[in-house]
Amino acid sequence: MVKDGRNRILQESFIKEMDSIIGPLESRAGRYKNYEPLYLQDNDRPKATAFWENIKKNKFLAPENLRLLIENYLTIFEEQEKELRKTRYEIRESRKEAFKKIQVAANDDPMITKSKARDGEQLAGTLVSEHINALIRIAPSDEGYGTYVKDLENIIAFWGPELDLSKKMNYFRELSQEGYIYRFARNDRGPVIDSIINTRSTLEAAVKQRYSDLEQCIEELRAESEKNLKHGLWQFWK
Repeated sequence: MVKDGRNRILQESFIKEMDSIIGPLESRAGRYKNYEPLYLQDNDRPKATAFWENIKKNKFLAPENLRLLIENYLTIFEEQEKELRKTRYEIRESRKEAFKKIQVAANDDPMITKSKARDGEQLAGTLVSEHINALIRIAPSDEGYGTYVKDLENIIAFWGPELDLSKKMNYFRELSQEGYIYRFARNDRGPVIDSIINTRSTLEAAVKQRYSDLEQCIEELRAESEKNLKHGLWQFWK
């Protein structure tokens, strides 16, 4: 009876872990990045927010090693989101510097025509705004990404690499690469030095293994419970 009760509690614990965290993570295997800041589409934002909030709320159900992998991934995830938001804002602010440079050049340098200045203003305004917004939402593997990057390179070439706007845009391009290495300190544990693609692939592999282990454990406990139940009935009717 004691063993049956222990097995039942263990089975319920495994099922709760499966339903609350491992199952949801496994169901999105290979698609985590669609819910990451770099790839997230506006219409998916409510679902993504609810998904990650559920993972944060239930991560305590996972074994310690898997919980740490989840925390590492989400830490870099949040750092990426913060850096993208900050750099996007700084780029918009840096456009003011670009406007001033174009206006001064148009007034002081007779070789720069009004048409050239007008083209520069368009690059500083429309293209920067549209392409930064687009790069936040487009995956490097998507059709059209190459065009966005080429246009950004043209903008940088127009003003030169030393302009603050060019520096910010170069940094933004670095951030938009999955292999970008984040380096920052954490108060609870040591420093983070990793990329989102590494933490993502490590987490996906660990979730897959845990899902398989849980399936096996739940099935074995269920089979043992059924066996004990039949044995108990047989003893009762004997």
